[in-house]
Amino acid sequence: MRARRNPFGLAARLRLALRTAPRLYPLFADTLRFVPGNVNLYDEALTHPSAVADDAGELAFERLEYLGDAVIELATSEYLIRHFPTIQEGDLTKLRARIVSREHLNRLAEDLGMDILIQHELSVRRLAPNLLGNAFEALFGAIFLDKGYEMAREVYHCEILALRVDWHEVLDHLDDAKSQLLNWGQQHHLTIQLTTETSEGHTANGRFLCTVHIDDRLYAQAYGRNKKLAERQACQLALEKIPTYSLEQPNSTSMEESLPLPH
Repeated sequence: MRARRNPFGLAARLRLALRTAPRLYPLFADTLRFVPGNVNLYDEALTHPSAVADDAGELAFERLEYLGDAVIELATSEYLIRHFPTIQEGDLTKLRARIVSREHLNRLAEDLGMDILIQHELSVRRLAPNLLGNAFEALFGAIFLDKGYEMAREVYHCEILALRVDWHEVLDHLDDAKSQLLNWGQQHHLTIQLTTETSEGHTANGRFLCTVHIDDRLYAQAYGRNKKLAERQACQLALEKIPTYSLEQPNSTSMEESLPLPH
């Protein structure tokens, strides 16, 4: 987590740096929490082309949006790889698609208060539904150009993904049993590992075998006619083995004690 800087020193430096764009002060003081170098970049990111008389403003906004889209996708991929080490590539792709979807970025931008910061000349009827998401991407394009990828990633990981993303909702877009198991593992700081492989023989339930390990301990396994069915069945079996009290009262005992030993 990012260390909070001295709020008094930061406030004074922000007021000085943002004297030409004071409307941006709440965004930097409450969320970004760094002193911008090139204020014009952020002003352009939060100024819709409709509020600019010439084509240069439209080009600047669209270029920042284009760049921010790439920054956000890369930073999201890195975050998922680091925080969900056992989720396979296909499901990582689904999670990333959900997080960077225009609908989700619109909500994140609104949560940051960007809806009252964006300058535009659009009527309510003509207001583009994705205006906020576009500006959100443009903002991170501006951070990248001004401070580099490291700062853009730090802000996005710590201030957006860690604090403002509802991971329960995001994980619900995976297979239901799997999402419940992964959610449970994340809540209790346990590593859930799913491994699916083709078995040598062919059973009545299928030839794909999925095993579930919790903190390197074999916890459940199941066969299926395909990988997805085997995975779903194994996750369901693992959920059924988890004691009810450990789900409802996770702090009542250590998870090492509450997990039943595998047979």
